[in-house]
Amino acid sequence: MSWSHVNGSASATAAGANSVNLTLGWTATAGNILVVMAGQSTGGAVGRAISDTGGNTWTFVGVRGAGQCVLAWYSQLATGGALTITVGFTTTSAITALADEFSFAGTIGVSEGFVSGAGGGSNPTTSAAIVPTGTDLMVTGYAVPNQGGANSTIAAPFSVAPGQVSSSSFLDIATGYALDQTTSQTPVWTLGTSNPSWQCIAWAIKGTPSAAAKIIPIWHLIRSLQGHHQDTP
Repeated sequence: MSWSHVNGSASATAAGANSVNLTLGWTATAGNILVVMAGQSTGGAVGRAISDTGGNTWTFVGVRGAGQCVLAWYSQLATGGALTITVGFTTTSAITALADEFSFAGTIGVSEGFVSGAGGGSNPTTSAAIVPTGTDLMVTGYAVPNQGGANSTIAAPFSVAPGQVSSSSFLDIATGYALDQTTSQTPVWTLGTSNPSWQCIAWAIKGTPSAAAKIIPIWHLIRSLQGHHQDTP
């Protein structure tokens, strides 16, 4: 694989606040991608801002929801370390945030293919598929109120670990991901409890594998052809 999920998830929650501090439980590596998924119970992400103690540059990906909402940023870290990330808004509300670190063996490009959806029930999803243009990392997340996200799962090729669902009494969010994707994908979550209100976002970060990463499948192809030739009368 070219993409790897290195560390995660760090989480932080705050009730009745306009910011939250998210401290990583590990030492992040410069050059890697750090993804932050955040949710706000009201306010629609007005005045959104993000910063970290390493002074890294963050790229805003997108948001879904005019009141309760889910949004995301990412940074290709210029400075690693035991970072603390601050997510803030103009309005006061419940805030939840998650962080995950990814590495890539090759050249990391820009984010692409942002899609979103909103509705109710047990299956947060997006209204369209993520369309990659490289060997992409795909990321998805949702926001639901009142512990509706507890015990969430997600359909393949996406993955979600227990630490990637932040469940509280006021707002739940989650982060799912799919590595090395070259075809269009639509994330489909299954909530532990049906909920009347959810918002979902998804996008990709483009990757171009290094020459070394490309040699592996070619080598397997050569060996396969050699084996076929030897078995042919």
